[in-house]
Amino acid sequence: MPNPFGTFVRTRRRELGMTQRQVAQAVGVTPEAITLIEAGRRQPELERVPALADALETDRQTLCRLALETRAPAFYYELVGHALLDLLEEDGHGEKVLIELDRQDADWVRQVRRIDGELRHHLREIAERLAPPARPPR
Repeated sequence: MPNPFGTFVRTRRRELGMTQRQVAQAVGVTPEAITLIEAGRRQPELERVPALADALETDRQTLCRLALETRAPAFYYELVGHALLDLLEEDGHGEKVLIELDRQDADWVRQVRRIDGELRHHLREIAERLAPPARPPR
């Protein structure tokens, strides 16, 4: 399951029409590092997050907060008292924004999203089993 930070980085990079190589050059890391961050398999070095925010033309403070919350959610919650959530919702003006929720609500939404993902997976499996067999080409 991708993490909120990686999802945000990938979404924003694509919105800007940038390649992973371009972002990596701006931040001073390898393209592979950006690939791993976007996939949620690597956490960014916190010192590089402000440069990443600049490369992605996004607010430094918001991206730093998201990086810290993704890396250490319990620490982040103790520090600031609420949780960021990986909801990239449109704000009515076409801008995507992160939603801040208290920890209990954020945990509940994450649980619902996990259940929703599992349900979709099972429904896909059922549909595949019920689908008529494909006819061989003539």
